[in-house]
Amino acid sequence: EDVDIVVNADETFLHFHPFVENLIAPTGVKHVETAMQVDNEKFGMTVMIACEYRTSSILPPMIIFTGVHCAKLMTDWCSYPKGMFIVLVMNNIFSNPIALSLFLAKVIFNESHWMNSNAAIIYISYLQSIFRGKTIGLIWDKHSSHYCDEVVEFIERCNADKATKTKIVLELVDEGLTPIIQVPDVAVNKSFKALVKQRYHVYRSGLEMKIGEKISVPRETLVDFVLDAIAEINRQNFETHYIMDAFKLCGLNPWSQQKSLEAFREHLDQLEA
Repeated sequence: EDVDIVVNADETFLHFHPFVENLIAPTGVKHVETAMQVDNEKFGMTVMIACEYRTSSILPPMIIFTGVHCAKLMTDWCSYPKGMFIVLVMNNIFSNPIALSLFLAKVIFNESHWMNSNAAIIYISYLQSIFRGKTIGLIWDKHSSHYCDEVVEFIERCNADKATKTKIVLELVDEGLTPIIQVPDVAVNKSFKALVKQRYHVYRSGLEMKIGEKISVPRETLVDFVLDAIAEINRQNFETHYIMDAFKLCGLNPWSQQKSLEAFREHLDQLEA
């Protein structure tokens, strides 16, 4: 399809209060509680982790909180004041070989914090705003919101719009293959969640806590955790391009079909082993 950009996007869920998996307790105790209680223990948010091949980076995320779609909260968060710098080294795909750009995190609200067709359309529009005038190869799984009629029709209308040269080429990952050929799952989700959890516990340890009071984390702080974690992963990729390598392992490098397929076969062999 002669794409300029290759993006592999996948939603991941984060609890407001990520807990460690292990506790230390006396032998024989059947019920263990903590003296400190938290707000929204079961609540969470969805983060769109989108890996881009040629920059070997995670793009600025879209974050979905629970709330009323297009109501006051969403208006207030329309232009979240914090963003992240990404370095776009695109081998002269852009007018300058190196472009340094600041993009804001996209924060939206749905009745459920999960992805739906409206959120998918918002995300596609967000990608178009980042890569104006480019042909974007977007790879994501076969969640119903990713390829429903509304989303497909939106992409077709955008691609037919002669006023812009921005195009979306959609590719779907078949059911059951997400842990095998989705770059976020293969390369970054585990470390991303660990980095967010680390920041949460540092934040929580700095609070003046009193027994009987519930601990809450502001949405703004949660978004900061996410942006900090992504920035750390991107810093790591300045030196070791493991996101780019994961695209190759997953067979998703469209510019080197033979080598990409060889890397994919090795990846499958390792999984079988």
